[in-house]
Formats: sequence, structure tokens, C-alpha cells
Amino acid sequence: MDSTTQPLRQSSNQILDLTLGDPELVRRIKSSNILLVGAGGIGCEVLKGLLLAGFEKITIIDLDTIDVSNLNRQFLYNKTHVGQSKAVVAASVSVERFSHRDPVTGCPISVVKPIHDSILKLNFNRQYYQQFTFVINALDNNTTRVHVNRMCLAADIPLIESASASYNGNIRLIKRNVTQCFECLPPKKDENTYASCTIRNTPSLPIHCIVWAKHLFAQLFGQTDEDISPDVLYDPSMFSTTDSDEKISQTTTTTTREYVESTDYDPKALFEKIFYKDILYLKKMGNLWTNRKSPRELLFDQIASGEAKFDDDLNNKDNNEQKTKPSNSVIRDQEIWSMSHCFDVFCKSLSKLKERVKLEKILEWDKDDDIAVDFVASVSNFRSYCFFIPRKSKFEVKSLAGNIIPAISSTNTIVGGYIILQTFRLLSCILPERIWKDEHMDTTKLDSKKLELEAKAIKDQCFLAYITNKNYNKISKVAIEELLPPIPNCLACSSDIKEIIIAFPLDTTTLGDFIEQIVKKKFKTIAPDISVFGLNKMLWAAEDEDDVDDTIRGKLLSNYSFMTDNVCLLLQDLEQNFEVRLLLRDMKFDLEENDGEFFKILNQDELDTLRDEMKNGNEAKQVEATPTLESDNKDLINLEDNDLELIEQEDNEPKHLDENIVPNDDDFEIIEMSELNEIELDKIKSSIKRSGSGSENGDENDCHSAEVNGKSNLNQSNNSIKRIRTN
Repeated sequence: MDSTTQPLRQSSNQILDLTLGDPELVRRIKSSNILLVGAGGIGCEVLKGLLLAGFEKITIIDLDTIDVSNLNRQFLYNKTHVGQSKAVVAASVSVERFSHRDPVTGCPISVVKPIHDSILKLNFNRQYYQQFTFVINALDNNTTRVHVNRMCLAADIPLIESASASYNGNIRLIKRNVTQCFECLPPKKDENTYASCTIRNTPSLPIHCIVWAKHLFAQLFGQTDEDISPDVLYDPSMFSTTDSDEKISQTTTTTTREYVESTDYDPKALFEKIFYKDILYLKKMGNLWTNRKSPRELLFDQIASGEAKFDDDLNNKDNNEQKTKPSNSVIRDQEIWSMSHCFDVFCKSLSKLKERVKLEKILEWDKDDDIAVDFVASVSNFRSYCFFIPRKSKFEVKSLAGNIIPAISSTNTIVGGYIILQTFRLLSCILPERIWKDEHMDTTKLDSKKLELEAKAIKDQCFLAYITNKNYNKISKVAIEELLPPIPNCLACSSDIKEIIIAFPLDTTTLGDFIEQIVKKKFKTIAPDISVFGLNKMLWAAEDEDDVDDTIRGKLLSNYSFMTDNVCLLLQDLEQNFEVRLLLRDMKFDLEENDGEFFKILNQDELDTLRDEMKNGNEAKQVEATPTLESDNKDLINLEDNDLELIEQEDNEPKHLDENIVPNDDDFEIIEMSELNEIELDKIKSSIKRSGSGSENGDENDCHSAEVNGKSNLNQSNNSIKRIRTN
């Protein structure tokens, strides 16, 4: 056909002009620079929609690789892509299939830049985000959602947030100072988190046993230091005083990995360690089983010889050993194994993993690693049997252990469609400066009047959408609502510095636990700096984190002289522009009652209630053991961490003060009485008024004590006291 007779190809701009009927919107689409975080089910749909809508500059980031379980809903991938980077494959496949093309050359006009990395890394900082017109989240976990939310707030970049699970989904726009952010209404509980004491000691659900089995795999073949043995930090009174089995006590002195490595991964040694010795050890914690059924132990030899009889072997005539195995492996994986079959799988998978770890040194658990799944399925089912918990098939174990969220491709398609609609609405509202940016322009410093007009347009045009399998108003399964304003006390988007009361025991919490479990995990920071509010003291600096060794991380917080009850810490993450004050209260909680967490976030009413309970308990103890005036040895001033504190002596040996010590005004520091509770205050006043003295001799770590004259320690206003401070 002659070129003059060929139909004229329309350009991308012409197609969009005819489709959208808004040349200005088309111009904005062509000039926008988009960051898409996530290349999973929603990410594939969004990437397709962006390219079909004519967007020409897109960056997609995802750390994940493609596995078989993704193929049913993540349509950009096929079997040949398994094991490859999602971001890389999604970028190449989507451009080839869906990008608009140059009418002359026929080449794609869109560029999708793939990044196979974690968006949590520090190199993706505030300046990195500011190069984009807006960001789209297509994530599957709240930790990353919180981080991207904070980074977009800090960079003043609009964020389109999304999620889907089964028939449910939601889409919303987040804009600083205009709408609610992700943390204004955070999830009530972090996903896929389970109390460590429940996992180790008192499992009650199949998922508890599966998580325990994954921890066991990581400890035996990976890099984790977390032991799966029962907790040994329980009160000794919980144990029977008549039992002294050497085999049981041995489990408390070595980790599971050390023990199994010493036996060259002998299946009998491992089996009896975790299903016999550890179970017997747990059974001796009598208080654990007051309202629970005590677990049952298993012996390797009894199972191997067939002496052990299990319920499924006795009652199920169609168990795996008696019937012909199905030829279809999928059907076979959906059957619940008998205990005898679990035993065979355990021994075989352990043997294969042993050989692999010798070659590869470190193994990572992967839900598509059949041998790894076999090991986790077999040991989790044995643990379930020990604790009278229903067992799961290999297919179910794989789904639960791999955190495979039930997903329906049609839900992702609907969510993706609403995201594209939201992008059109957003682009028609935002200021031109956000689209046609100067390289060095800071969008956080735009004209206030322009920002007000932009905010009003966003509120009027953009929306919040909910998708469910239930009809709203008997009409639609999608509810479209107006965007809500920010919550004044939100941790992330409020302009005020927030103060949070957090309680935990300072004398049993290490610096490492405080940083990892509270500062990073609970408050979702990535580069935290922690200082003592009002003092020139730094507890933790993000830039020095790599230089902090295990000795410092393992130091108890109570060993820091400034880490006391009611101390206020300033927590900052400069990358996230996140700042909060933490008011620490020194309190202990029952792990079982507190969902396995050693800390608790309190409001003022809860704090007052706990304070009253502790005060009443302390007063009761004070009445039981009130010292007489003659018992001067009961109240002493003891030097510790360069400060003298009043303590009760536990022994009955008389103490005498060094008469050569004469305190002067420079030896005292003023302490507000408001910092002390009434019981401590009464003890101090009582000690000050006494005239007895004593001394104590000890090693080089012992300090002299000195009596303080009442007149020099209690000031006239009675609002403060003086405490000796050593140099």
C-alpha cells in the first residue's frame, strides 16, 4: 500500500484530547512524573492504567521477586518470569503492551524506570520524593505504608493510597494540611504480629505453631539469634520443686541451634529437644496450665518403631500409609498428613536442608521452596498435636507461612480503575508549580493563597472510595465519600509536637530492645535520633548506628543515670520529618495480659489508674514493714550512677557513716518533690530527721555514704529537696 493511502495515525495527545475533552489536563498528564510503589496485584493494574492514560514518565519500585503464587492475579507476569524482579519485568512488559506509540516510528513514547530495591532505604530521601508530581501506593504492608505516608507529608507531595483484600478495597488521597493521612486512623493492630511468649509457651491457634516453625527454620538454617525454646524468664515459683530432671534443665543453658549443631543436625536430637525436653520443661510451669490443657510430649523412638499410636492412625482408615497416594500433587498438598507421614517428611526434609546449609551457609525461607515448606509443615503439625490444636495441610501451611493474602483479580482491577480516576481529578486541582517544577524548587514554600485555592479544589474534586461485597444503600458495592480533614492530634501530620506516655520496665529493657521494638517497630521510624528533653544528652544517633556494638545495645536502660521514671525523650526522624516526645514511666506488665508486649502506650486516665494501683500496693507493703526509729539500718542513702538515692537495705547488718565526709552546698542538687511519689517523699523526710549514722566497707565499686542534715536538705518552701551528687 502506498504511504499516501495509509490511514493517518493520530498522536497520543490527539487521542487523549478526543477522549478526555480537556487539553489542559492532557498537557498535565504528559508532563507529570509519577512514582508507583509496589508491583503486585494493584501495581500491575495501575501501571497498565497509567500507560493507557498516556503518562510518559513513571518510576516503579519493588523489592519482591515473582513467584508462582502471583500468576493468578498479577497479569504482567508468566511462568518464564518466576524468580525475576517484579519491577524490572513489570516495566518492560507493560511498556511493550500498553504504552502509547509515536505515530511515525511506532516506538513506545512512555518510559517506565524500574527499581529493584526497598523504598525504606535512606537513599530514597525527602529530596528524592520531591522530584515527583505525586506518589501512588500499591503496597501490602502497613510498615511501608506508614513510611511512604510520612515521606510524602515531609516532601509535601500528594499520595494516592490503596489496598485490597478479597472483595474489599479502598482508595484515598492524602495531602498535607488538607486531608487525613494514613496515620490519622491507623490500623488497630500491626498485621501478622504475635506475642513471643504465646509463640514459645502457650500456642492456641495453628498460626502460632506455623510461626514457631518458621522461627525454628530461621534459627537452624538462617542468621537469626531468636531462640524458639520456652521462655526462661518466668518466676522460679512457677516450677515444681520436686522435679530436677537433668535433661530438662539442659534446655535452658543452650540454644536450639547450638544443641543441634553439636549433634550434626541429627533428627532424633532435634526432635526430642523440641518435642520432648522443651515440652516437659513447659509442663513444669504450673501456673501456665491453670486454665489451659497441659501439652503432651513426643518421643522419637516410639514414633520410628510404630509404638506410638496417634488418633488419626487409629481412626482414619484412609490415612496416607493405607491408601494409594493421589497422582495430582496439588490435591495431595491439600490433604492433612497423618502423624506418621509428618514424621517421614520431617526426617527427609531435615536431611536435605542439612546438606544445603553446608553448601550455601545461609538459607532463607521461601514459600516456593518445597523442601523448606515440607519442614515447616511437618514440625508445625507436630507442635499442633502437642498442644491439642487442629493441624493444617501443606497447602494451608504454605499460605499462612507465606502471608498469602486472599486476593481477587477483579477487586484489584476496580481499585486500579479508581486510582486512575483519582489521578485525573488530582491533576486538575494541583498547582502548575507541582507539575512543571524547577529542579531546586521547594514545594513546601509555595504561596499561601495559592495553597488555599489548591486545598479547596482537592476537597471538592478528589474522593475516598470503599469497595465491598455488600451493597451500599442497596444500589452499589462502591461507596464514594468526601475526603476528611486531618485529625489534630495525629502523630504524623499534626503540626504540634505530640507527647506520648509509654510505660515499660527500665531495669529489664535493653537499649537495643527499646530502639528496635519501640522506636523503630512501634513508631515506624527508619533513622531515629533520641535525646533527653531539656538536657544536653543524646541516647541514640542514627548516623552512629552502624558503630554501636552488641555491648552497648545490651545495656539496660536503668544503667543510664538520666533514664529514670518520668523522664522525657525527644524522638526525631529527620528523614520522615517526624517528631514526638516520649514520657517514660517505669512499670511492669504481665506479658500474657499485654498481648506479649513488654511496653504499653497509655493515655492520662490509664496512667492515673495504674499509678493509683501501684501506690495502693506500695502503701500496703509499707504498712507491713514499717521501720522503727531504732532501725536506722533500714533507710540509707546509697550512691549509684553518681547520684545518691534512698533505698531499703535487704540485709540486717548495721551500717555506719564515714564521719570524715562533710557535705557542702556544692555537693547538692535540687530535685522537685513533684518528681517523687508520696511514699518516697515520706521515707526521705524520715531519713533526714534521723540522727543515726553508719558506714559500709566494700570493693572499689562501693561508695561512701553520708548523712544529710535535715535543715540543709529540706528547704523552707517544702517544694524541693537536696540530694548529694558525687564528682
